[in-house]
Amino acid sequence: MASPVDPTISQSYLKSWTGGLHYCSAGLCSELGRRDMPQADRASFRPVSERYAADRQRVYYEGREIAGADPATLRVLGPDHVADQNALYIKGFRVREVDAATARHLPRHYVLDRQKVWYGEFESGRSDYFLSELQGADPARFHLPDPDQDTLGTDGQRLFLGKQTLPLALGKDFRLLESKSLLAFVSDARLHVLAYGLQWPDASAVREAGTAQRSTWLSLPGLPSVQGNGPWRLINGRWLIVQQDRRWRLLADRVQRLTTFDESIWYAVADGTLWYVPPRHEKPPFEVGPASADLRLLSPYYLINNGQVIHHGKPVAGADPSSFRIPPKGEFKLNIDAMDKQWLYDRGERVDTNPP
Repeated sequence: MASPVDPTISQSYLKSWTGGLHYCSAGLCSELGRRDMPQADRASFRPVSERYAADRQRVYYEGREIAGADPATLRVLGPDHVADQNALYIKGFRVREVDAATARHLPRHYVLDRQKVWYGEFESGRSDYFLSELQGADPARFHLPDPDQDTLGTDGQRLFLGKQTLPLALGKDFRLLESKSLLAFVSDARLHVLAYGLQWPDASAVREAGTAQRSTWLSLPGLPSVQGNGPWRLINGRWLIVQQDRRWRLLADRVQRLTTFDESIWYAVADGTLWYVPPRHEKPPFEVGPASADLRLLSPYYLINNGQVIHHGKPVAGADPSSFRIPPKGEFKLNIDAMDKQWLYDRGERVDTNPP
């Protein structure tokens, strides 16, 4: 029987009914195992974060003593980052490159002091921590332009992707537009796009800005903008692109309007034309046809358009659009995903065996 020493700070450091101290990740001793701490001083022991703890003589990370760490000057910088008067510690390992007195941490990968910025992560299969210095980065101005993207940083002069520096001096008008599957930002009144696999047929319309991690980086003219969501984007109110199998394709030029569906990533309407993108990159996206007034999405895969039932971009032969519907889950024991007044369907195909 054990309970957290201080549940307001950590659920992982436990004190047993006999007085012993232990570390169990999230308190799950039976599932994840227990690390006993017989050397810890019970009277002065205290958790300082979920994974770090200290007593009057020692500092601990996940129950392991950190040799040489000073508990009197310890300060917590992040879940895995602490510093004392002598050094910075990351996941319990001493980092000698960083000035401990001015060390800071930007979750999850960036470490700063008064002079330098580093990017770090555990290398697969290794037990020590590696930091890569971002040459020339200004720590006073360094920040994450999107707090949800912890591998994208900037100091207002350059943009950093992990430990890589994009070879571009940012303009004063720098503005991040998107940083999820597509990286798009404004600089010097141009739209810059970093997207894996993107190929442009008209080289005169774009300027190659560089390459990084197999991704194509392009500088695009026109009023900088990114519209759309999911895998579909209209950039600069002109180019229609789509992400397919983690790679991007340019579909059309001089597109003025894009409409996407929140319920489906497979379909979109561009300037009145209904498009479909197959799941695999080997099959190119294609135009289904003009988007009609009766266009109605039934499921992520089925829709009605121009008096036809469409499944994955192809007409469903013989289907009745007036009665076609998606049955509730569990209504049939068979693999049935759609029905009309006469037939049952599975993945766009009629189920010939039609039980009552």
